Amino acid sequence: MKKLSAFILAMIMSFALVGCETFSQSDKEASAVKVYSFSGQNEVCSVINGVAVIEPGFETMYGGMFRVDEGAFEDMTSYSMTFYISADGENNPILSHSVRYTTGSFELHHQEIGRITGDVFSDSEAAALKQNLYFELETTDKDGKTQKYIIPMEVKEITGT
Repeated sequence: MKKLSAFILAMIMSFALVGCETFSQSDKEASAVKVYSFSGQNEVCSVINGVAVIEPGFETMYGGMFRVDEGAFEDMTSYSMTFYISADGENNPILSHSVRYTTGSFELHHQEIGRITGDVFSDSEAAALKQNLYFELETTDKDGKTQKYIIPMEVKEITGT
């Protein structure tokens, strides 16, 4: 009976030690995760609710919502929306999409910007994210006039460091 009690006590202690080690490893992994929110605006449009997640082996960026003042972009034939990080003297696109209408014109409205998952950020881009994330909107109207709007994003880390 004493041997059985000693064996059970040894097993409980072993599981406790293994459990503590596993918990401390998951704490280390969780602390490597960085989550950022971002937004920005100018006189006619804004980007809200953007999110970037950076963790070892997984990165994602959700561009959030694009909002525009009513009537600000009428008679458009094309537009492109691009997020980029200015790092190492270059503007590096992170997420971009373009639309071109060939059968007429349209008015640009509120919309989701999109998302990307994978190897999204280089090491230098991840380091520059908080200070150097920009949104660029380029529009072309039915008369062929092109306008470019660049909005610096206000980026906040929402995970503990």
